[in-house]
Amino acid sequence: MLAEEEKEEKHCLLKTTPLWSFSSFFWNFGLKIWGFPNMVKEGRIVKNREYKKVYAKGRYYSSRNAVLYVLKNENNKKRVGYSVSKKVGNAVVRNKIKRRLREIYRLNQHRIKHEVDMILVARRGIGDLNFQQMEKSILSLYKRANLLTNVEEACN
Repeated sequence: MLAEEEKEEKHCLLKTTPLWSFSSFFWNFGLKIWGFPNMVKEGRIVKNREYKKVYAKGRYYSSRNAVLYVLKNENNKKRVGYSVSKKVGNAVVRNKIKRRLREIYRLNQHRIKHEVDMILVARRGIGDLNFQQMEKSILSLYKRANLLTNVEEACN
């Protein structure tokens, strides 16, 4: 008798459970509606020939932990690419570094000038840094490359 009631309850739950949950709705649609900044596809360097073009024709700025390649582009968009070698660590470490680099870019993208293609290449020692140290290192590269705008000037 109890087994039949449990089956009936599960069957009723399946009928009433929506096909989507709030979290999937929020992440798929809410972020776009409420204007959370994210990296759109146009803002990324994806193709190998685009990477090669920035490497060959662009300027580079290096620090102990990363190298920044910069090339002015003709369209009015800033694009960014990331390169983390296997020398830096295993897949878990490399993905963690890429996530941190993307977050640093996302938090500071409003300060970066338009019309540039950038590639951030991580060096071996970057895995030992915490987020604040990594952000300080990357922002110093942006400053040396003269990519940061003064936010107060941009608003006026």
